[in-house]
Amino acid sequence: MASPSPAVATLPGPAADRFWSRTLQVTAWSVALGIGLEAAQLVLFLLQDKMPAGARVVADTCGKVTWSFCVCLGISCGLAAGRARPQAMALLGLLSAPAGFAVARSVHKSVGSALQVAPGAAEALSPFLLAGIKAVEYGIFGLIVARLSGRPVISLRSHVLAGFAIGLIFGTLVLLLLKRAQPALGALDLVGKTIPEFLFPAGCAAVVYVTERAGRLARGVL
Repeated sequence: MASPSPAVATLPGPAADRFWSRTLQVTAWSVALGIGLEAAQLVLFLLQDKMPAGARVVADTCGKVTWSFCVCLGISCGLAAGRARPQAMALLGLLSAPAGFAVARSVHKSVGSALQVAPGAAEALSPFLLAGIKAVEYGIFGLIVARLSGRPVISLRSHVLAGFAIGLIFGTLVLLLLKRAQPALGALDLVGKTIPEFLFPAGCAAVVYVTERAGRLARGVL
């Protein structure tokens, strides 16, 4: 009598469908968020009459889209198969943020090199310092978002306000560090360089809300 073949470890059909559906949604919204961040930064550059060259804009946009995708996917897809524990979501944020930061820097440099973008000024802050700050920031972000997304009724307002509060705290920290490293920078220059730090957490929280809400509707949960 033939022995039964070993079971292949796969996600159940509905869970796998939810995962891939969420991944596609996060991808689309992350791209939109990354482009939106670049547009906000370009508005401030325009106000200062310091518009960068088109090739640099493309490289910057690719970096922002990559960062947005890595972080939002790491946070959001932890909820794909059901309610994740806040501690696990905090760990996802802690790991995905510095990883996404490193990948985004690599993509930015690669695209810039391919488009022959001239090297910019030396970075004022150590990338290791920034990666450490982002690890702490998005560890807290993951913890808070997991608690908000685990509620019976979820709210876009609560998600965005939580993201905005986190962005305000850590964005201010980065701004102060940048001001200390480059005291000659004017106010608009400082805001222009740090505006993604302030806006991204709120945008990512909105992405998490939208994909979680869509998942609940697909499961028939109001």
